[in-house]
Amino acid sequence: MNDVSHLAAPLLIAAMIAFAAPVAAQPAVAIDLDTALTTAMGHPLLCGATHREREAAARVRAEDDVRPWTLGADARALHQRIPTLAVGGVTTPTTDTVALGADVGKTFAWGTRVGLRVETRYQRSAIPVAPGASDQLELGPGYGVTARLSVEQPLLRGAGSDLGEAELRARRQERRASRRRGLAQERVILRDVHLGYYELWYAEEALAIERATLALAEAELGAARARVATGAEPASSINAHLTERAERAEAVEAAELLAQQRGLELAWLVGLDEAAVFSATASPPAPPVMGRRSLKHATRRALAESPALAALDADLHAARERLRLAGENDRPALDLSGWVQSDGLGHQAVGPAFSQLGSFGAVSAQVGLRFEAPVSSSRHDAERSAARAAIDSLVAEQRALRQQIASDVRVLVARAKTTRRRLALARETVEAARADLAAARGRHHAGQAILLEVREAMDALRRAELRRRRLEVDWASADAALRALTGEPLTARPSKRRCEGAA
Repeated sequence: MNDVSHLAAPLLIAAMIAFAAPVAAQPAVAIDLDTALTTAMGHPLLCGATHREREAAARVRAEDDVRPWTLGADARALHQRIPTLAVGGVTTPTTDTVALGADVGKTFAWGTRVGLRVETRYQRSAIPVAPGASDQLELGPGYGVTARLSVEQPLLRGAGSDLGEAELRARRQERRASRRRGLAQERVILRDVHLGYYELWYAEEALAIERATLALAEAELGAARARVATGAEPASSINAHLTERAERAEAVEAAELLAQQRGLELAWLVGLDEAAVFSATASPPAPPVMGRRSLKHATRRALAESPALAALDADLHAARERLRLAGENDRPALDLSGWVQSDGLGHQAVGPAFSQLGSFGAVSAQVGLRFEAPVSSSRHDAERSAARAAIDSLVAEQRALRQQIASDVRVLVARAKTTRRRLALARETVEAARADLAAARGRHHAGQAILLEVREAMDALRRAELRRRRLEVDWASADAALRALTGEPLTARPSKRRCEGAA
């Protein structure tokens, strides 16, 4: 599954180019991390995942009802004049029949088909008394009633509930896979919102550092002008201060643009349609010391809680169920069928027909076998081979994903451990750089140091501050990514997906 962050870059670049002027005039909206995460639960991608889950659930219901009881009804009227042999020649009797019938039936999961049919008939016949004679013998009207109970049972193709419910089991696994993929999509989006929020906070911190450096450069420029006015320094020394201020002002402009870009990116990551620009209200929370977690435990938890792995596992179960069905329609068929039927017939009255039917005075029965086999088994073999190949592909994909997850956990734990140590050193570096800048400024004002030393000390402090902020973001980002892998909560205010237009 592609991460949302992988898709963001080209869109953000285009947005920055097209909307740079409007964004610059648009005030940023302050937002905290939990609010950003709650807003992201309405992301269009999550809405799409919800629709796919509902689609999969509907397919399960449809497959569960794939063998409903069926009710049929029919009516027919028949007029027949069929020449027939008679004593002394050929006669052509006339028969008129009107029939009404209804039937109900059901096919069960094990392949058995049960049906019940009831039919009523009205019949009249006219038969010439002799070949060529105009006189006819009238028969009827007759009233007939028939009730038939039929049963069909496959013995080879389609026999057994193991095959009959295989598609239903596959659909249930697809529903499970859809839910897991939706959860995986949710974790990716929440993780990317975490990272986007931290990057926004870093961009704003970098902007504040650059502005502080610019203010310091302007203060140094003011002090230099005062010294030039008193004759303590030559007028040419102002040029170096002007250059430094211009460089710092340019850095501030670049940092402002980066902060605006990060604000746009966060708005896109939470799924907002409007061109909103966000600003972070708080620094990333101090994450737990991930380096002290058991790597073995984190890996085991990540593998057990991975929705992507669970989705592949469900796909694998569905593929194995469909392997049972592969080539089933091209197997030999041997069907056992039978029926029992009771009839009743009344002459010029309806009552005798029902009396004869109810007393089972005219009962018929039949039992039969039918065998059918394809001439070639090539299609059966091809479908079985394709189903096995699909299973092998999923097994390989599952193995690769397990390796990737285990590798990601190792990288994140190692990254957190190293970042934690570097952050402690970076804080010490900031304090040392701040003290060094104060000493360099004092020496410069006392005439014991040149301006270059002050500029180098200012730049060293700026780099140290930026490095400390960068490490804080890296630490929090690694923690968020690891929690997304291990299934730990990513927000203190969990909320459900909000999908407009969903049924």
